[in-house]
Amino acid sequence: MLIDRRLFLGAPLAFWAARAGARQPNWLLVPGETEVKFTYKLNGAPVTGRMQALSADLEIDLNQLSHSSVEVVLDAANADPGMPFAKTAMLGSEVLDVAHNPTIRFVSTKVSGAPSAADVAGQLTLRGTTRPVTFAGRVNTAAGSSDTSHLVITLNGGISRAKFGSTGYADLVGDEVDFTVRARLQRV
Repeated sequence: MLIDRRLFLGAPLAFWAARAGARQPNWLLVPGETEVKFTYKLNGAPVTGRMQALSADLEIDLNQLSHSSVEVVLDAANADPGMPFAKTAMLGSEVLDVAHNPTIRFVSTKVSGAPSAADVAGQLTLRGTTRPVTFAGRVNTAAGSSDTSHLVITLNGGISRAKFGSTGYADLVGDEVDFTVRARLQRV
């Protein structure tokens, strides 16, 4: 089964899909049931923030995941760091530098594995620096049913913020940033 959807949204999504070329059914993101979270350590304690997606181009081939691909753009300029006092620092020139780089972009280069355990490799552009990253992915039908009219996509992975030039406040903020994406899609 092949799933294709060009999503332009103010709600988050992240990383999946394909260049299958076959006729695709229409899918919509289920409002209020999709989120992009990022977790970092502040003085050794985990803090979770959130971002919205500005756009996402998805194609998912559940029968041959290697035909899948994604391009997603996140709104870094309006990211919520999970702590109000940290917002100015996170958006500033030493961390995300949103004045010059208001978005974060991921483009997959390879999807492998199975819907229950996939690797989604691609290029992540953060602060104008592009680096390879890989996320662990999973595609499930809603509530584990065989009904493919609703899908839940989950992605998890981490990055070193220093590798993208985001070195500000290193004495307070850890280098590792973990991402968790959960998106629900509905066939139209």
